[in-house]
Amino acid sequence: MIKMENKIFSTPEPTLSVELRSLLDKENILTKKTKRKVLDALDEHIINDEDRKFALKRKNIVQEIYSSEESYLNQLEKLINFFKKPIEKRNYAPASVLSSLFSNIESIYDVNKEFFARLKENKEKIISTFLITAPFFKVYSAYAYGYKNIISILESLPKTNSPLHEFICKQETRPEVGTKISFLLISPIQRIPRYLLLLKELKSYTPQTTYAFTELEDAIREINSIVEHIESLIKEQENVCRMIEIQRCLLNGKPNIIIPGRKLIKEGKLSKVIKNDVSPRYMVLLSDMILYCKDWSGYTLKCLRVLPIDKCTINAIGFKRGVFSLQCQSFSVVLCSLENPLITHEWVETIQSTIDQYKTNKKSLRKLSSHRRPLGRKDFNQLENNDNILKRKRSYSIPDEEKNIEMCISSPWKKMKSCTTQDTETEKVPRKNAQIENENETKEKNENSSYVKKAKQFINVVKHSTQKFINDVDPVNCQSVPKKIIAIDN
Repeated sequence: MIKMENKIFSTPEPTLSVELRSLLDKENILTKKTKRKVLDALDEHIINDEDRKFALKRKNIVQEIYSSEESYLNQLEKLINFFKKPIEKRNYAPASVLSSLFSNIESIYDVNKEFFARLKENKEKIISTFLITAPFFKVYSAYAYGYKNIISILESLPKTNSPLHEFICKQETRPEVGTKISFLLISPIQRIPRYLLLLKELKSYTPQTTYAFTELEDAIREINSIVEHIESLIKEQENVCRMIEIQRCLLNGKPNIIIPGRKLIKEGKLSKVIKNDVSPRYMVLLSDMILYCKDWSGYTLKCLRVLPIDKCTINAIGFKRGVFSLQCQSFSVVLCSLENPLITHEWVETIQSTIDQYKTNKKSLRKLSSHRRPLGRKDFNQLENNDNILKRKRSYSIPDEEKNIEMCISSPWKKMKSCTTQDTETEKVPRKNAQIENENETKEKNENSSYVKKAKQFINVVKHSTQKFINDVDPVNCQSVPKKIIAIDN
């Protein structure tokens, strides 16, 4: 994580003019009129002296930004020209390894090279140069996100790739380089926070009534947002790495906790209260569930329960003793911390805030299943499917009456008769239009059957002569029509 140490500025010692003014103001040495003239003259001298002092300080800070930027570019050039390019040319490692080792260092060099060129043109417009270039400093985010992987690759080189390790050691001893590659690789991580410190120092020596002060505030705000973005990416990367480590520690690799969007909130040891005794437990709080584990060995965790966070409730039983209860539907447990009651208080606040945050996020998403429940070890296989995690799929059964109507009746005319009989029983007054629509739908579904084709052929032949009869026929007795048609056809 990027840590920035705030620079402490010592209070400047009072000048001779300030001391003399203080002495004359306290003592009645001069007359009132003469005293006022002398004090006004001293005030003007003090103001001019402060302005000159602040102007000198600002000039020194601007010069430090310029010189440090030149030195930083020199470091990037060493990293590219003496390490990255020779290693790629000699094929000491696969392209994927080299891409991870040097990341986007050349893109960073291009951005800072342009930034330095603008500084070189006009040092007086350094603040506007920062405002123009600040959005391009986000290219540092990708480098910061993969920096931990860079260090791990560099540390593993003696075992995994000895020729590359020997070449790097040889390049480090060259007089043109004169430094370790680790020092060169960390310089981009330190550069953006260094900008922020220098700009804040420059702001402290800039009068608030000037336009430069407003520009400085805007530049500091831009650089600070980039620093926060980089820090958040580093935290996210560390969080993912820790979740992978926990996944490897779980017995038989179950349950599976690595899914997109899930975050590790808190982990640690607690004790389960059992009558007059306690039993050690290990709790892993994730953004959507809690792993209730038992220490199996030094590097293995045995997960006893998976508790959905939205079904959990937490209550502090003994605030001073640091005891609280955790309940998830039918599962309940009393936990405490033997080390410090404050640890228990932190757990209670963190779990409660996680529950509230999950419910808030849930309101903006699609409605999840209400059948989420705590899972025991025998149910951990259900977590393999991330889409149905911690959910019980609701079964749907078709009523027997619908099955008989839709599946058991093969003939469309018998189906129509059955539907008509059912409607007659349920409704005292049958609806003629609804019966005609059901008849049309049934005919369209069974259009490919030979039975319907024969009926349609006959109807087309005698269409004009029987049209009046078909329109006037009662819908309840319409089943007699196909019998006559069949008899004639046969």
